[in-house]
Amino acid sequence: MKSKNKLLILIVLFLANILAVAGWRQFFKEIEQEKEKIAAIRFESEKINTKVDGVKNLDDLLKNTEKERNLINEAFIGEKDLVVFIEELEKIALMSKVELAVTGASLPQNNGKAGPVFRISLQGEFEGVYRFANLLANAPYQVFFEKISFRRVAVKEEEGRPWQADLEAMVLSYAP
Repeated sequence: MKSKNKLLILIVLFLANILAVAGWRQFFKEIEQEKEKIAAIRFESEKINTKVDGVKNLDDLLKNTEKERNLINEAFIGEKDLVVFIEELEKIALMSKVELAVTGASLPQNNGKAGPVFRISLQGEFEGVYRFANLLANAPYQVFFEKISFRRVAVKEEEGRPWQADLEAMVLSYAP
């Protein structure tokens, strides 16, 4: 009986050891799976952090270049800004001391023209008429003079304003 008890105890201990080894093996296998999950989560986290850093850098770049972007945007006019452009023409006329008349304007058609064309008539002293054309050419907008003609107008001495100019100016910096 003693040998049967010893054998039974031995078998029970052997089975307990096998169960313990199997349990430990399963435990370590689950730990390995969790490590793989943690590694995948860390990788995803690093990708997200990289994207967040990229967005922050882009935001900083946009903030740092805001002044330059505003300067560029001010140099272009769109359909909504045509009135602003005409007001700019009026300011230049005041600075040049000439009389301004916008006799016509046409928006570009789909035939490849770069921008709207303004037909302008000026009257004043030669210096003022020339100054207007020069100031318009040097305005923040890129303007191309398709036609420009200066002519002396016969006027009485006391009236002044003996020069007249007709301009056709195309705004190249036009963004519809």
